[in-house]
Amino acid sequence: MKKENFEKTIGSIDEVFINEAVEYSAAQNTKAAETPRFGSAARKRRAVYASLAAACLAIVIAAGSAVAIIAEAKEYGEAVEYFEENGYSIEGLTRSEVKEIYRDIITQKFENEKTASVIRSRVSGTEISQEEPTPEDLPPEIHTGSKKAGMTYTSRFRLKYDPKRGYEVPEKCFVECKNNGETLWKTEISGIGATGGVFHFDGGVYTSEGSAVWGRNCYIDTGVQAAQLACIDDSGSVLWQSIIDHGFGLEYVVKVLENGDGTWEVFSHGDHRYLCVSRYDMNGTETDSTQADIGEGNYLMHAARLGDGFIIQVVTDTSGMIANLYKLDCNGNITENIAYESDDCTYYITDMVEFGGSMYLSGYSVPYNESYSSRYEAEGIIEYCREKYNEYKEKAARGEAEEKDHRDIVPSEELTALVRDNYTAVLLICDTESGDPETFYSIKGSLGGKLAVKGERLEWNVNSIVSAAYSPVTDPFSQETYTDRLALAGACKVWRYSFNAGGELLGQADTGETDLFRR
Repeated sequence: MKKENFEKTIGSIDEVFINEAVEYSAAQNTKAAETPRFGSAARKRRAVYASLAAACLAIVIAAGSAVAIIAEAKEYGEAVEYFEENGYSIEGLTRSEVKEIYRDIITQKFENEKTASVIRSRVSGTEISQEEPTPEDLPPEIHTGSKKAGMTYTSRFRLKYDPKRGYEVPEKCFVECKNNGETLWKTEISGIGATGGVFHFDGGVYTSEGSAVWGRNCYIDTGVQAAQLACIDDSGSVLWQSIIDHGFGLEYVVKVLENGDGTWEVFSHGDHRYLCVSRYDMNGTETDSTQADIGEGNYLMHAARLGDGFIIQVVTDTSGMIANLYKLDCNGNITENIAYESDDCTYYITDMVEFGGSMYLSGYSVPYNESYSSRYEAEGIIEYCREKYNEYKEKAARGEAEEKDHRDIVPSEELTALVRDNYTAVLLICDTESGDPETFYSIKGSLGGKLAVKGERLEWNVNSIVSAAYSPVTDPFSQETYTDRLALAGACKVWRYSFNAGGELLGQADTGETDLFRR
């Protein structure tokens, strides 16, 4: 029998029987020592007793080893369980170090030199209790639109009928800027370049130099798209427009950050694999540009300033690394990759900001399910609705069910409970150098939203899911309804949480704002 198998066999014997074996062996040895020694018979008996004593000694040694193995395994198990319950990591520690640090902490002796670093690396978390809202808490306008505070940018098209295609196509794009719901300006942004095109709005942000508005020039006849950036003053006048072209077949802007020296840092994505970081002066001229290959099928999602450099979020359809971040230096070169993942959930990052010497990541988590692609975070719920919908349609076709609205097949109350159970808002407070989470806040039934630094405070918007419904997807052009494709939609009540520079929660407030939820 191999040694490891033997130890396992001994280890599985009840400790009571091992103790009895030890006691029996000791008694036998004592009896053998007191036995008279006469002639050759006595010598033969001594030889027999000697053999028995040797065998018993082996049993005693083995039994003692088994007891030691059992005790060691028990203590290590207790140590690991204690580490897990208190958020300590055993990564990089030997088995002996785990036990020593465990004894250090529970006895408060702190003799091991690694104990302090283990305690410091602990990720503490706080679950914020939030009153579960009801649809009655929402104002009527939530059903027709959303109400948001702060500077927001939206767009709409003026359409014209195209006789060649037989339907209306975009002719002009108008962008509107609102501050706390009040319109500041509305202006037309035209397509520029050799053949014009129509501007399609993608995003905007307010800076001290004016509003940065970005989108794509779309050429309807050829299908070609070109990234475009514009600067608009506070009266709505377009100061300048620039085409962003780094030689890719497809490029689009994701984020614009103000540098504080009269320049903008522009983050764009090319051909579904390249990151571009460009610098623009306030004449609309590109003064510097850096490119990096981040892999086929990877997509740039967010960007934020971090120290003297930047941090960006990259997502991919295949790996499920939703919370996958890259640190960049001041010139846009990648210096480090940071990934946040878990065995039982998937993290989605919605906003990032540096505050009080730490990196704050706002987002949400959903239960991990390897049966679904990471892109479809609510696929399990949609699948449930799809089965109920198809089951109803089959019964209705056989005349076994009364006709009813599809929204009544899975009632809103039931669906809302499923959706709230699927989402948890998360705020991660991370070390700026290592990227390691130092603490976190979580709120069930919610989605983490925008982050904003307001003087000495950080404000975190959290969308609490209030109601949810589903419907078959309808093609906007053909108006055809696809019964095999469903969409979730709902309403959220926006709460705002305030934190000081040390990451401590100062308070919460009902903003009175509402937002829409769509998946």
